[in-house]
Amino acid sequence: MTWLGHANKQLKLGRTVDGRGLLSIGPGEEAIAWMLSDDMTIRRRAMLPFHQPSLSLTLLGGKVSFARCINLAIGQYCLVLYPDVIELWCSKTSPAWRVHAIPVSTKGKFICFFQMPRAVGDSEMRRFLAITTSNESYAWRVDFSSVYGSDSSTESPLTVEFDREGLFPVGDESHLVSAVDPMGWKATFASDSLDIYTREVLVTLSNRGKLQTWTTNLGRSSHSLVWLNLSTVETDISGASLVHGTSERKVAVGIFS
Repeated sequence: MTWLGHANKQLKLGRTVDGRGLLSIGPGEEAIAWMLSDDMTIRRRAMLPFHQPSLSLTLLGGKVSFARCINLAIGQYCLVLYPDVIELWCSKTSPAWRVHAIPVSTKGKFICFFQMPRAVGDSEMRRFLAITTSNESYAWRVDFSSVYGSDSSTESPLTVEFDREGLFPVGDESHLVSAVDPMGWKATFASDSLDIYTREVLVTLSNRGKLQTWTTNLGRSSHSLVWLNLSTVETDISGASLVHGTSERKVAVGIFS
């Protein structure tokens, strides 16, 4: 298989949960959306002409997340988070085109950006969360009912909307922050529940090796972003370089010399 699009071998890759969408990013932040066609051939869908190094992206429709990227459904739409703006792009054609954008203002720098699993009653609403170095957490939403809903004949313009914000209560121990990689998860969130049975969405690791898993809820009963610590483990691994958790409740910690 030949990958026509990137000249440099140092790529970051992200996938959708169903495996039919892929996002590749080169060292210069050049990004390409790919799709798996029905004949099992990987085809390039669109080039994504971002104007500066982006902290996070998302291809809409499925769910994927890794360090600086999140991916949504077969690469039809991308959500891009910059330090001062969040942009929604359509990657159905190449080059991709910007659909909507809203300004962003924070005290700290973004270190994690990911898509929440859909809750019961969300329909085609997608929600996205970001964490900053100042322990701020923010949520945005995009309603895709006009695109993916039962009445998609009258497609209306898509917009990014600010949802809510709140304090991420990890304290000043956070060294690494990573979204939980969704392994085929579906809508398992009750609309307003936030308890120990809610699925993990985030993993943090302190410099001294304290591993913590977290969950939150974007139900209608709260107007702020509230977090719940689900588990804490002392790994005795200091100065780790990578932490990665999955929805199978398995976490990997890496140290690079």
